[in-house]
Amino acid sequence: MSQIGNGKAGNGKASKGNIYTTPYMSLMRKAVEFFNISDDHQPKHAVLVEWFCGKKIEGKKITKKIAGDMASLVCLPSSHDDGAPPPKKRSKNI
Repeated sequence: MSQIGNGKAGNGKASKGNIYTTPYMSLMRKAVEFFNISDDHQPKHAVLVEWFCGKKIEGKKITKKIAGDMASLVCLPSSHDDGAPPPKKRSKNI
């Protein structure tokens, strides 16, 4: 575990002035900085997934599933397009 602020490994407890975080959260923060993610700039989900898949945490490669989850979490909910078709409207038979 690490803590934002000092960049050193932590024991899972936040000390005064530091916020508890995990390696996954730290990597997501790096992605936000690397891609300059903001309200006005939302990169493509696939680009983020590819970037995350190229990273390792504690010596282990990020799986595509985890990469997809992380990519979803660094962007605005309104920027998501899960590719699912819109729900079908029921026809009203009179």
